[in-house]
Amino acid sequence: MKQNAKPLPRIQYHKPMKTKLTHLNRLCVALMAGAALFGATSEGWAQGTTPTSDYTNDFDTASSTASWLYWYGLHNNTANSNYFNNTAMVWDSTMDAKSNVNSGSLFVSIPFGIFGTNGNAGDQAVWFGTFDNNYGYDGTIVYDGTKFTNITFDVYVSPTNIPSASGDFGSIQVGLVQQGWLNGGTFYGNSPVIPGSATNGWVHLSQTIDQTSGGLDAVAGVDFKYTSYSGYPTNPISFWIDNLDVHLRATNVVIPPPTLSAPYKPNAGLNLFSTSANGGNNQRTDIGLINSGVGNTWLGVTGPVTYSITIKSFPDPAIANYGAYQAQIFLTSGAFPRPTSEQSPDYNESNLVFLEIDETPTGGAYGSFRYKINLPNSENVYGADNGISGTLVTMNAATVRGTWSMTFNNNTNVTLSGPGGVSTNFVFTNAVAVTGGVTNFADPLNIFFGAQANNVTLIGQEVTLAAVSVTGNGNPVSDDFLTDTPPLNSEWGIYAGDINAVQLLQPSPGDWWVKWTLPDSGFGLQTTTNLLNRNSWTALTGPDAGTFPPLFTYAGTGARFAYVPGADLGSSSASFFRLDQQKFTQLQVLMPGESNAPGTPTGKTGTPQSVSLSTGQPFNITVNACDANWTIITSVSDTVHITSSDSTAPPVTDTPLFSGTAQILFSFGQTGTWTVTASDVTQPTIRSGTSSPTVVTP
Repeated sequence: MKQNAKPLPRIQYHKPMKTKLTHLNRLCVALMAGAALFGATSEGWAQGTTPTSDYTNDFDTASSTASWLYWYGLHNNTANSNYFNNTAMVWDSTMDAKSNVNSGSLFVSIPFGIFGTNGNAGDQAVWFGTFDNNYGYDGTIVYDGTKFTNITFDVYVSPTNIPSASGDFGSIQVGLVQQGWLNGGTFYGNSPVIPGSATNGWVHLSQTIDQTSGGLDAVAGVDFKYTSYSGYPTNPISFWIDNLDVHLRATNVVIPPPTLSAPYKPNAGLNLFSTSANGGNNQRTDIGLINSGVGNTWLGVTGPVTYSITIKSFPDPAIANYGAYQAQIFLTSGAFPRPTSEQSPDYNESNLVFLEIDETPTGGAYGSFRYKINLPNSENVYGADNGISGTLVTMNAATVRGTWSMTFNNNTNVTLSGPGGVSTNFVFTNAVAVTGGVTNFADPLNIFFGAQANNVTLIGQEVTLAAVSVTGNGNPVSDDFLTDTPPLNSEWGIYAGDINAVQLLQPSPGDWWVKWTLPDSGFGLQTTTNLLNRNSWTALTGPDAGTFPPLFTYAGTGARFAYVPGADLGSSSASFFRLDQQKFTQLQVLMPGESNAPGTPTGKTGTPQSVSLSTGQPFNITVNACDANWTIITSVSDTVHITSSDSTAPPVTDTPLFSGTAQILFSFGQTGTWTVTASDVTQPTIRSGTSSPTVVTP
């Protein structure tokens, strides 16, 4: 079953970060793509600070839970649908995994099944705490999570809890929550199972961190998820967590660099991506009409009303598992949805008409008409029709690409149509049923068009729409995305966990998608039109990405994608890409007459000008923050200290770098041949830089 992904409180959305590269892997692979030639190496970037040790929380004091919150969940509880919404968690001084009377643990209480009548419908509970751990949503400390390997913790289950039919207490998911609280938490496969023995004593569990997950380079804390979607538990459950440890990767473990794939052409049209910043496998990526909802219904309209979606591209059926990736039309009754925050209208709203469109492994397709009535916070639409929810019709088609339509010939008679002229008719009697004195699916009615991944292995894939339309009702609309000029027309709102996952593209002939593998921490994308000139590489992403506007990038399962406009590639018909590692490792000192030259043995060109004590002082020296290849890292703002081999030179005030560089006024004190050295005050382990010998004349 395709389960829900609820709207999450306090989510902040961040556009993809610019990043830059130099050259870790010097291999360049020439790739012919149309009229343009592309080369490859590898890319990425790190937002978080590199941790120097394990992150641990032994929950020994009351303050150890200062940032721990019940984040979200328990939406099926009709008595209180926001039971978990940012509620502080409890520290229990009476329970400790090491039986230390001066210690304690984190207490977790999940009241599945005690509110309303939906205890058996399946639900979830998510809680988290931050690394800095001073208050809820404390994002002061953000780590590069690629440096961690696994998360371990101890758990003890209250003996009063009822085990599952298999004798255990189900699986508990744990992950690293991204900076900005994206995703509603980041969780990984093969979640550990809490064994039945956990009621007899503390058990130690471990979760491996998936290094290919997007957003891992900027994580602010640890999050847990416990669900009842499997049918267990239907009763409240409580347990304690202690000795949380996020383990640092051993320094002698080498992570292979990312690899770059052949660039490929973007799709014109409305691109609906599934991204690592847009939630899990059940993420929806929709557009919806921004209007009052009045005039959107088919009920009471003379003549047919048709809701149509035209699919241009779909994930390869060899990749998209049968019944996984889908396109969809949602019609939901009720007030206008919360702008840009209605991430799961099919789950949240009470009444739903749902046209689900899927592809088969052989390239065929099918469309299913599903519905529910008076079932808020529920998705019981996948079984047989039971009078209030279910699937009325499933129709096969030769291909998923083309136009799919629901035509309401009158209030209850419906025609479902698909590519190749296939169609079927059926009766939807519950369309006009009355619940609570209101006719189901009467105005106001909300209309959404979109797509959904449904499988974690498919995050990073996309569906491209050529057009959508609504005809015959009080608010007809017809939008051809193949001819529209970006941005998206103002009549549409974007309803997705990551609003950047919806992109209307009209690519120029020189535009390309560039894709590389994860993890990519410390790498960035570069381009050149001249492979023979080692200094001609221009950074498109990364901390020293120059003056280019940020590229649109997104992360999927095991890969990152960057949209590169032709305007960023210059006028030459030949362009090359490579990925280069960008890591601040050393300082560089340039004297007058010298220039930075990345990729050369010394990192500079030119000859230092001689300096006259009587007429040539003071003068500016240049200090640069560089990687191992002498590329300037423009994200560095460390403070530098200046000394000289000339002991009589006047002292210089320590100076901060700005965008990775500083011009510092300096004077020598006597004639001779002298050097100038810059050292890093902020990070003493950074290699100091010493200038070329400079001649000082009288």
